[in-house]
Amino acid sequence: MKLQCMGAPVPEAVLRNCCQQVAKYTDWCRCRAISSMMIDMYRELGVQKGHAAREVFLGCRRNVMEVTAESVLAVCRLPIIIDAGGQQAYVCT
Repeated sequence: MKLQCMGAPVPEAVLRNCCQQVAKYTDWCRCRAISSMMIDMYRELGVQKGHAAREVFLGCRRNVMEVTAESVLAVCRLPIIIDAGGQQAYVCT
């Protein structure tokens, strides 16, 4: 996510590994797992909630990182269930 957020190319092996890790979660839990990972990463880096413009990594602001995280399922082509009716989407919101 760091590479993608900064606009750098993501090596195919790294992308494949990321998608395989996310695919292990059930459809219902994928967004929660990504969100939890982001919270843990912010905590480790000392990035406080509500600081959207603050850089998470050099050249990568928190709000850009959030958009990057939201796109993981689309990049990996993994569905999530967004309502009890069984409709699916490819973006965590």
